[in-house]
Amino acid sequence: MMIQIIIMILLFKEDLQRFADTIENCNYIMRLFSLSDETNQPCYVLKFKDTHIMLDCGMDLNSLLNFMPIFNIKSKESSQYGNVVVHANNSLDNAIPCNIKEVNRRFFFDSEPMVSTPEIDAINLNNLDAIIVSNYLSILALPFVTEGTGFKGTIYATDPTVQTGRHLMEELIKYLGEAETCHDSLRLLDDNISGVPAELLTALSTNHRWRQIYTQENVNSCLSRVHTVAYNEKNSIFGLLNIMAISSGYCIGSCNWIIDSDHERITYIAGSCALTTHPRKSDVMIITNLNRSPTQNPDAMISEFTTATVETLKKGGNVLVPCLPCGVTFDMFECLANHLKLSNLHTYQCISYQSEQKPVWLTPTSTPSG
Repeated sequence: MMIQIIIMILLFKEDLQRFADTIENCNYIMRLFSLSDETNQPCYVLKFKDTHIMLDCGMDLNSLLNFMPIFNIKSKESSQYGNVVVHANNSLDNAIPCNIKEVNRRFFFDSEPMVSTPEIDAINLNNLDAIIVSNYLSILALPFVTEGTGFKGTIYATDPTVQTGRHLMEELIKYLGEAETCHDSLRLLDDNISGVPAELLTALSTNHRWRQIYTQENVNSCLSRVHTVAYNEKNSIFGLLNIMAISSGYCIGSCNWIIDSDHERITYIAGSCALTTHPRKSDVMIITNLNRSPTQNPDAMISEFTTATVETLKKGGNVLVPCLPCGVTFDMFECLANHLKLSNLHTYQCISYQSEQKPVWLTPTSTPSG
């Protein structure tokens, strides 16, 4: 009896191994890879039904905080910051020059700033069939993925996401491009260097993902490959999967994505309003860029802003609002316009470079595809 039991157990193990091998080679298994350790700038690769889809392509701009600010006008003060001396091979006799400066007991790289990209070198970009983008912040690293990498897939995003993303990319190029003429390139330090401040050593632990900013030509080439979609529009990927963008309520043009096969539904949720109900019928939900509890009360902040604006205008004053050129700014305009109307202050105009770039998103009667 004991021998029979042992034989049955051995046969059962062989069956399990055979079943595991079958599952491993089955194209119905879903695999999800994360290429970013920054939750607010997601980048995933989803492998499902013999397709590879990149979910968002955010870029971490926090790496810029490790570099000296870009001074448009050079002053004596900016040239008097002290240099940090480092040594090769841990020897005090082998002092070498480096691009590190100390400012108010903080240390910075004095070189051309570099941005931190997802771990795009960890995958073969030739295998990517599609990239789906959820909002304007999740498109900033896209040129690093599409240009000069062998990527041949299709990029899907709403039109407002593309237009807003284009503007932010151009601002990055303009801002960081000014550093090229006034800073040297960063010479990354190796393991044999001593004397480097600890805070910069921590930053250097991820320097394999640091890149110089892309060019305007890269941006134009990248965004020309984007297939713009409307909300609730179905798009097929090789007839194996259908993808559909659903409004997420995060900002103008933002969306969540539904990925459908014949029998399964996957929902990708990033930067979403909790009032959306479309994920309820999903078999799998991929959730990122969400907080368990809000850290700010936007209603109170908007109320305070609109009240102060109206009171200032009624007294004949002027209101200057430092803000980003996109994103939540448009939502702020909408709330402010309603408040001005209720206060009989009907006329207001947006006069700036931005108002020329995005007039359609500020027109109440417009019906953009995103």
